[in-house]
Amino acid sequence: MPGAERGQARDAAARTAREPNGATMSPVHILGDRGEVADPLAPYAEVPSPEAFEELVRAAGMPTRLHDIGIPAADLESIAVQTATLAMMQNAPRAVEAAEIRSWLEAVW
Repeated sequence: MPGAERGQARDAAARTAREPNGATMSPVHILGDRGEVADPLAPYAEVPSPEAFEELVRAAGMPTRLHDIGIPAADLESIAVQTATLAMMQNAPRAVEAAEIRSWLEAVW
């Protein structure tokens, strides 16, 4: 890519890229200070762990389990089968059977 086109591409990327807080990222964030592609996950380095998020939810008094929101264990099989047959499941990165979905549901019940 010629220099002028590379500069235009860098400028366009800087206009559209956003940091987690919504701020626009500078070309250095996107291309690094030497023009190479920077680590795309760098802006998320300080994102709390799943455990920290769960603790926040608990501290707020929000439900964390399916049974906390009134879903009976007897419904898990039906939910798993219905989920596995949803048309959007064809977009999943790998095939997922109802039995696997059921095991996930049981883990959070």
